[in-house]
Amino acid sequence: MKKYSIIYALIILLLPLFSAAQEKAGFTIEGHLQGLKEGEKVTLRPFYHGKYTPVLDSAFVKNGTFKLIGIIPDGPRYVEILFDKHTEGLDKKVVRLLLDNNENITLISGDINLIEHNYIDAYIQICGSQSNEAYRYLRPAFTTYVQNIKSIDNALNKLKDSVGFNPDVVGELLAEKQKIHYLYNAVVLNDQDFAQAKNLYSTYTFEYHLPYLAENYNNLSEKEKNSFYGQKIKERVPLSVSQPFPDFNLPTLDGKMVSSKAVSSKSKLTLIHFWASNSVDREQYQQELRLIYKKYNAKGLSVIGVSSDKNMVEYKARVMAEEYPWPTVSDLKGDEGIVGKQYFEYRNPKAPNTTNVLVDATGKIVAWDVYGLELEWYLWKYLDKK
Repeated sequence: MKKYSIIYALIILLLPLFSAAQEKAGFTIEGHLQGLKEGEKVTLRPFYHGKYTPVLDSAFVKNGTFKLIGIIPDGPRYVEILFDKHTEGLDKKVVRLLLDNNENITLISGDINLIEHNYIDAYIQICGSQSNEAYRYLRPAFTTYVQNIKSIDNALNKLKDSVGFNPDVVGELLAEKQKIHYLYNAVVLNDQDFAQAKNLYSTYTFEYHLPYLAENYNNLSEKEKNSFYGQKIKERVPLSVSQPFPDFNLPTLDGKMVSSKAVSSKSKLTLIHFWASNSVDREQYQQELRLIYKKYNAKGLSVIGVSSDKNMVEYKARVMAEEYPWPTVSDLKGDEGIVGKQYFEYRNPKAPNTTNVLVDATGKIVAWDVYGLELEWYLWKYLDKK
């Protein structure tokens, strides 16, 4: 009995050390934000792909402060701190962080109710997070990068509305766009590696399926590769330009199976058109696609429509009403189907993506999310250029 008493005593003595080690391995966030209400609940949640994931920790404001403690699995992770008495309209306040383990963070501010923004992280003092500092360091460069890309897209739209398609002018604009991508990529690669995966992920995996995503992933440290965002990048490498397009074999309404690989191997260029009955810009995309199909089908262009609809009645009604001149397929599983799980082109159930992907005769991805003059330039390059 004495032996066990000694063991129990040792455990009790060592518990504080275990707790300290756990706290050191994880994170702490101590908030001193004026304007919070006494007893207000503070919640910390990772935020991914437009959705909150399970709560990491929560606390209540006491004497104007709060403390959150936990461990970030596969860190770093983008998280949001929410306040239950500040949830509506202009009163809503949220703190965004890139958070990792081994970080002891302090948040300090004056009265947050005087900040005329919902996201207040740019207006408060955040200390103790190297990963967040590295991520935030690149935000101005990222903003400039996105603005420059949008300016090219706007120039293409204006050109379309004025003089129409001119392959030389469009080619120059696309070359400039590519240069902007490469310049920003160089900036990201000079980033500290503890934030690099997050920056690569947020920049390239949703908006741009750029050809150097695989190389960038391979250059990450092992820690970054094994992180949450490193794994997400790995999932999306097969969807980057110059990679083989992941094949699908899906049924049409009448049950005929259509293989993307079989179609692309018999065509000079194949356009995979992701859509849903309620998807964003569907009518505009499909109106353009009809004209393109009519012009280029005889020259070697094939089109396959891939719907992310879930409701058979709505899907069938849309297909019957539109009378698409190309085959249209679906597994009718929405975000749980191939469009959401393999191609990540579902995003928002209220407004799923409409996306065009070009695949060459060898089955490799030529371009992702192309439309307007940019799409026409690729068609000209592959099917018209002498």
